[in-house]
Amino acid sequence: FAIENFLKLQLTDALDYGVPYDYGSAMHYNSHSFSKNGQPTMLPHNRMYEKTIGSKSEATFLDIMVLNLYYCEDVCLNRITCTNNGYQDPNSCERCKCLKGFTGRDCSEIERNSLCENQELFADGTRKLLYVDGEKDCVYHADGTRKLLYVDGEKDCVYHIKSKSGNRILIEVKTVSINPTYDYSCRADNKLEVKFQLNKTTSGAFLCEETTQKFLSENDHVMIRFTSTKRDNFADIYYQLQYYNKHFFVKKRLNGLCQKTIM
Repeated sequence: FAIENFLKLQLTDALDYGVPYDYGSAMHYNSHSFSKNGQPTMLPHNRMYEKTIGSKSEATFLDIMVLNLYYCEDVCLNRITCTNNGYQDPNSCERCKCLKGFTGRDCSEIERNSLCENQELFADGTRKLLYVDGEKDCVYHADGTRKLLYVDGEKDCVYHIKSKSGNRILIEVKTVSINPTYDYSCRADNKLEVKFQLNKTTSGAFLCEETTQKFLSENDHVMIRFTSTKRDNFADIYYQLQYYNKHFFVKKRLNGLCQKTIM
């Protein structure tokens, strides 16, 4: 039975609706599935996703999207336009189903929490400080200064980090301590997820007990989701703008809980 799960099929044998491969899919096995000797049986091409595969605690955005395309594609007669990779909701045809972190009729708005204030910040010449606590979804803007994002506690938060158009963002996850976990993967309900890839609909890299992981975004937008069911879970994340045409960084370390400086 096990060997059947490793047969290589042709793309023509599957109906995927053009949806990209999702390492976080609820259907994905972990790296040691069916192993007889404790060695890995499958590894992602990009090793940053090693703790993403096998998380399978919940259906992902793309899992649900494919099901809706298969069973409900013809439900809505009048098509609408969705932004930020959303798609038409077959249960409410005048609205879009949005990726976590976005909301609104057409997914054009940042998903916010009523407890948050001044969530969308813009970089200028003034040095500013933001204190963040509780369950929030926030927008940050990266520049050449190295900045700290500290998250902890029981919450499900999405953070948007943006830079000037055309500039990529360097993310350094210094420390992650998130439990419980599976043996070879993070749990979808307890993880730090870094979406550094261009297509934000696919699952990002899951981290739960790693230290010093670096990511270079594929565009000027990174989404970081901290999902935790334990009060003592936390993560330290540094971020700064990566200039295309420069080979140096201006770095400044910040200390304290949930601090962010804009230069």
